[in-house]
This record gives sequence, structure tokens and C-alpha cells, in this order.
Amino acid sequence: MTSQAAREDRDRIDEQASYWVVLASERELGAEERRERDAWRAADPRHERTWQELSRTWGDIAALEGLADLAPPPPEAEADRAPMHSSLARFGRHPMAWAAMAAVLVAVVAISLLLRPLAPERYETRLAETRLITLPDGSQVTLAPASTLEVRFADAQRRVALTRGEAFFEVVHDASRPFTVEAGQSRVRVLGTKFDVNFTDQSVRVAVLQGRVEVANPGGDGAPLRATRLRAGERTEVQFAAAAAAPAAPGPSREMSAGASRPAPPSPAPSPGAWREGRLVYDNVRLADLVSDVNRYYAPGVTMRDPAIGGLRVTAAFKVSEIPAFISALDGVIPVTAREAPDGAFRLDRAHR
Repeated sequence: MTSQAAREDRDRIDEQASYWVVLASERELGAEERRERDAWRAADPRHERTWQELSRTWGDIAALEGLADLAPPPPEAEADRAPMHSSLARFGRHPMAWAAMAAVLVAVVAISLLLRPLAPERYETRLAETRLITLPDGSQVTLAPASTLEVRFADAQRRVALTRGEAFFEVVHDASRPFTVEAGQSRVRVLGTKFDVNFTDQSVRVAVLQGRVEVANPGGDGAPLRATRLRAGERTEVQFAAAAAAPAAPGPSREMSAGASRPAPPSPAPSPGAWREGRLVYDNVRLADLVSDVNRYYAPGVTMRDPAIGGLRVTAAFKVSEIPAFISALDGVIPVTAREAPDGAFRLDRAHR
């Protein structure tokens, strides 16, 4: 859906909601009308949200002195109330007047929405569940297991927040409305591209499949944002202070010093979004991040008895169905031991060699 089509869709919903709100304030709805209205409200969460917003605003208007008799009753009381004989009755006989009132109602609601914070749409997935989400502008998001996404769209901006987990974004180009993904303090800004964002309690990882993005994070002590630009096939990582302070394995590492929050320099990205096809692919990632990912797919769970081993670096590729076999063989890749409990849970510890 293009941005123009999305705006037209919002206008259509506003018009339909205003019709039902004004009609209910004019007279008692018949049984068939109530069924039709309730079916419309249930057909789309946006219908219900807009109807509630318009109803509240209409009630606020009606509460003004001299207009109290215009207020519709609470929805739950509508079926039991007597027919209303308000001064709005004339609108039923004058369609142009009704349309004008509906337009005023929509305008008042639009202004009220501009003056209050945008209520986010919230999407969540359970363990081992993925979900494809189509956003109002036609962009698509594939939400990984055990992940949460909040969406706030307006005419001048497209903002989403990944509050946990991982998501792959396919963003529709719209230069007039930049698309921004928030993950903790990190900001990923894009105009049109395909990219992956992974947010754990240890780090934020961003990898680009197509197009370009800019990853920004606040500097320490209120310093300006520090940004790293990524092109197709590149990735970056923002580590949190606690993770950056953990000991790391010998060899190349893009970890930052404790307390730093600048995105790491770009590096090659192996198969961004491969998890959508049931494959987990890692190139020199921290064990703690790999374990966080695995625990979104594997119900018995994997824990690290010694948190210090979380800084060990791992390069691997395996199917989601192969998680138990991979964890069992991990001691052949890095200096850890993996012990499996009867329920299938794994506990990792530092190997003493």
C-alpha cells in the first residue's frame, strides 16, 4: 500500500466511524443497525480504535454547556435507552448538515491526536513463533520468535520500536516520511531497504540485505549521536556497557570499551535474515548473543553458569531444528562444556583444560 493509499484508507475509516457516532447521537439505532455497526467495529482493530476516539471526543463536545443533550449514551446502555429527541434530529433530514457535522467531528479528533502521544500498535510473538506484519504504508516486517514490536505511524513520520527480540524489515520508499527503528537507545534510519535488527540485553545488531541504513546511538555523558552507515551486505553492532566489559575470546573483535555506545565499524554481514528460512548464521558473534537467539527458538533453554564465557566469539551456521546437536558439539568450537539435563535444557560452563 502506498502512502497516498494509506492516507485515503485512514480518511475512509474516519468517515465511517463518524457516521456511526453521529447517527447514534441523533436517534436510537435499530437492532439491524447495531449489528452492522458492531460488525464494522470488529472487522479491523483500526475501526474500533477510531470509533472509540470519536465517541470520546463527541462526548467531550456534548459536555459543553448547552450541548449536553447531544451526547450519545455509553455503548453498553444504548440498547436499553429510550429514543433520543435531541436538536440533532434535523440532521437526519438534511444530509449536507450531517456531513458538515461529521467533518467537524473528524477535524476535532485529528487535532486532538496531534496534541497527544501516538498510541502504538503492538505486535508480539511467542517462543518459536514467527509473524509477518504488513504496516499501514505497505512495508512488511517479519517478527522473530519471542519478540515485540511497537508501531507509531503519522503523516510526517514512520516509527517502530523493537523492544525485544529480532525483526526483518522490508521498507517501502517514501522520502517524505523517513522510517526509523528504535532498539533501546539505538536508532536505525532508512528510506527504503531490507535489513535485520536484533535486540538483546547484551547488544543491538543490524545487518543490511538491500539498500542503505544509518545506525545512530547517543554518545556518553550527553554527547551527540554517533552514527555508522551501512550498505547492502554490511552489519554493525552496538554493545551495552556490561557486555563490553565482559572478557572476550582471543582474536579479532569489534567490541567496544566499557561504557561506550558507538556502533562498531561496518563489517561483512553473513546472510541477513536467514532465520526466516529456519537457519541461524553467525560470524564472530558473542556467545551471549547466540544464546539469547537460541532461547527464542528452543523451549528447554540454554544457560551460562559462568557469565564471563558470554564474551567468547563464535562463528557457526545451523538449522533451528539442529539446536540441541549444535549446543552439544559447542565444546569442539570454543573452550566451554555443555551439559544436557533430562528435560533437554543445556548448561554451559568454562572448560578447564
